[in-house]
Amino acid sequence: MFNRFYVFLITAIVLISATLNGQTAALPDHPWYFLDTKTIGSYDFIQEHPTYDGRGVVIIICDSGVDMGVPGLLKTSDEKVKIIDARDFSGQGTIPLEKAKLDSSDNEIALVKEGIHLTGFHALDRQPADSIFWIGAIDEAQMFKNSAVADINNNGKTDDIFGFVTFPVMDKDTSRWVYYLDEDGDGNLNDEKARFDYKLNYDTFTFRGRDTHSQKSVLTFVLNIFPEEKEASFHACDNPHGTHCAGISAGFQIFGEKTQHGIAPGAQVISCKIGDGTLSGGATTTGSKKRAFEYGVKWANEHDVPVVFSMSYGIGSEEEGRSDIETFLNNLMAENENILVVVSNGNSGPGLSATGNPAGASRVISAGALLSSGSARDSYGFVNQTDRVFHFSSRGGELDKPDVLTVGCAAATVPGHSRGENMWGTSMACPQLSGAAALLISACLQEGVPFNGPLIKRALKYSDIPLPDYTHLDQGTGVVNIPKAFKLLKRYAKRNEKEKLIDYEVETFSPQYPDGKSRCAYWRTGIHNPQNPEKQRFTVKAIFPKEINAQGKADFYRAYNLKSDQNWLNPLKSSTYIRGDRKATINVQYDYKQMTKPGVYVGTISAYPKSGVGKKDIEFQLINTVIVPHHFNHQNNFELTVKNKNLTAGEHHRYFVLAPPGASAMHVTLESVQDKFCQIYAYIHDPAGRPFKRMAKINPAVSNPSTAYTVTGEKLMPGIWEIIPFAYYDVSKTSYYNLKVNFDGIECPVIDCYDYKMGENPQGNVTVFNQFHLFQGTATGAVNKLRKNEILRIEGDSHKYRFKTGPNTTQVQFQLSMDIQSWQLFTDVAANIKNTDGKVLQSGGFSQKQTSIQFNPKKDGEFILEIIGAMALPEKTSERWEIELVETHVLKNGPSIELMQNKNKKLNIYPGIPTPLQYQLSEAPIHAPKNFELYGELFFQDSRTSQNSASIPVIFE
Repeated sequence: MFNRFYVFLITAIVLISATLNGQTAALPDHPWYFLDTKTIGSYDFIQEHPTYDGRGVVIIICDSGVDMGVPGLLKTSDEKVKIIDARDFSGQGTIPLEKAKLDSSDNEIALVKEGIHLTGFHALDRQPADSIFWIGAIDEAQMFKNSAVADINNNGKTDDIFGFVTFPVMDKDTSRWVYYLDEDGDGNLNDEKARFDYKLNYDTFTFRGRDTHSQKSVLTFVLNIFPEEKEASFHACDNPHGTHCAGISAGFQIFGEKTQHGIAPGAQVISCKIGDGTLSGGATTTGSKKRAFEYGVKWANEHDVPVVFSMSYGIGSEEEGRSDIETFLNNLMAENENILVVVSNGNSGPGLSATGNPAGASRVISAGALLSSGSARDSYGFVNQTDRVFHFSSRGGELDKPDVLTVGCAAATVPGHSRGENMWGTSMACPQLSGAAALLISACLQEGVPFNGPLIKRALKYSDIPLPDYTHLDQGTGVVNIPKAFKLLKRYAKRNEKEKLIDYEVETFSPQYPDGKSRCAYWRTGIHNPQNPEKQRFTVKAIFPKEINAQGKADFYRAYNLKSDQNWLNPLKSSTYIRGDRKATINVQYDYKQMTKPGVYVGTISAYPKSGVGKKDIEFQLINTVIVPHHFNHQNNFELTVKNKNLTAGEHHRYFVLAPPGASAMHVTLESVQDKFCQIYAYIHDPAGRPFKRMAKINPAVSNPSTAYTVTGEKLMPGIWEIIPFAYYDVSKTSYYNLKVNFDGIECPVIDCYDYKMGENPQGNVTVFNQFHLFQGTATGAVNKLRKNEILRIEGDSHKYRFKTGPNTTQVQFQLSMDIQSWQLFTDVAANIKNTDGKVLQSGGFSQKQTSIQFNPKKDGEFILEIIGAMALPEKTSERWEIELVETHVLKNGPSIELMQNKNKKLNIYPGIPTPLQYQLSEAPIHAPKNFELYGELFFQDSRTSQNSASIPVIFE
């Protein structure tokens, strides 16, 4: 394999001889920022070393498919084919093959199977030796029914059928399967050409049968034949995401512009389609990621070519770093040190502890998203003059993620059906990072610098340039710098690092995990943090190369200087060492005298070699985070008020608030400062770091000087909430704002019964307890919903749940939730509502372990909620997993309900005193159907603030 020295040497010699006189990518006089190659150093690196442009490296794009027919993905900088293989692992493209039958009922003999009728086969330039034709078809109506591209030949119809025949032939002295596809859909093959699997002959096709003067091609197709499985598989990027990522990572002459390229224009690409375009968001399917990675590793080992995986696909984490796919990737990289897996860190920012899955895997390298000042200016016309971390970029906390920052926006290659070519997200940062890795590997090959996947990761991490005003949780080690990373790789080579050390394993206590083990110290407890003389204990262990022997491990010794970047973070020793496979123990203490102000405190202890080459190079880091929240009590009237704060474009502030025990409502109010400019949003993240709400933008210039949001009922989780005011990038002036957060604490039992006498309204009694401060207002609501709770016990990876709507239903709401253990099984879970014909009426899915779906039926009838889970490991499909389902039907009408105090609708509920109240319904409620309960909510509204102080369920079985 390529990570053995002799392969390095041979490959380097071949590469050098091939590139000395080879072609290179022409660079513009000044960098293009539509696809920014300047910020992470690609532009300068290739300018100084024109052949170190990724040639000799293959980037495997695990995504929604790559369209190899668009300008920018046709060839490499040295005139090779850019896309060298294309496979569909999602199952969307799978087509069964059958032996064709002969039909002579018409004037011309045809090959047929159900729905397919092909003539002209006798005139094909190749014929099967055994006279057996295998037949299949690409059927628009079936295979693209719910895809974003339902009309694959763009002729205005969505029910075309394109049949094909396939059979083995001798080609170049080898038996291969050829296919003839009816590309114009006319049922006649005599005008079609022989084609082979893509990797054999780079054969592609676009469907004909449209007016080419007015209708463009929308997709480039590949068809691969698998005779042993009696299957064919088409590869089509009916979602533009993967093509866009490929262009960022390795595009050459994008849009046909000779000087516009991706990060590594010399690299070749393999497209591994893992997402099914008929599912919401092009979701993955069971085993699709696993099969793609296993295929890529097999390909790398068979071809002795270095590969970098680039995967901008993921979902939200619940227990970061512990999912099945993260465990699989860690094991895969441990067994195959010749690969590097690059992933996006997720788009669930700006709250802390939002790293996605599988970005939490310790061995992968994950990319956070940077908005460079050049991209902000040229692509969007934004006013900010400095580089910013994108607001959506997922932050770390529980784990040391993201690893690094790269530019998270670009105008890049897209297929013909795409509505635009400019996209942003950590999805765009990931291919920047994979392209950077390809440049480093290409340079190593040509200079004979030893490397492997883990060393490339370490070089990318520990050569970064951190942004000022951002913590490690926002940016990891900082912005990637390719020239500095290559210099670091050379220093690794001088100390023979590849033969000695892969990386380090860091472990410490974290209360966020059930077993208390994590790579980072993360204290988001609000009440207890490690107080002196308590210590935060870290252990650090060397990870050795897989092939090192026992003596090599025993002989390892390295000593380190320890340095903290924060005064409050104190290592209890200034140096340490690791000998053999023993762990180094490093105890640290926090000085809370320096941490009295509420906020987030992030400190890093970095270890540097005490001797030898690279004394200034970071070896490992110990990440410590302590969140000091605002507390709420009687002394501050359960209220926080922040006044006259200011933000410039792209800036944010963080406020951490600890929900007090007994809280029934949290009110967040954001307002402009009188007579001052203000255009900002505010994000609310729950105590687990999950995005909860983006509040409406405030802009007094257009009559909305304030915005407010209230969290009540079961949604008000205990713990530390995060509120983040944010000024968007296009704001030209400094924004001034006031923020208010306050809590109410009203306890009221669920109302579940009533007394009913003929001629009177239904009524009853309830006792309310107020814990915080005087409530003056009203309590009203409605009982206008039918609700059913059910536990779905599922075997396999999908489930169909049938439901009906009647004339009184205006909306059906589904609340779906899993336990964490079930959620860890999946790489995606799609949830679609279909009619009985199979047409998707509403698509959605899980981004975390719970989701909600609202469906507004246009007519009464029967429908299907289809849940399609993508299990990371196909072997686990036999395991049972559960979803808790709450089905709610919102009715056109239902009785209102209100509380009274001594027959008075105006309520005065004093703190600390149980208060008896009466409730009354406007009419007798309907009888709930079998298995349903009549449901409603009662809202306590404060007359002074118009805020809902509590939300109380009303449930009549």
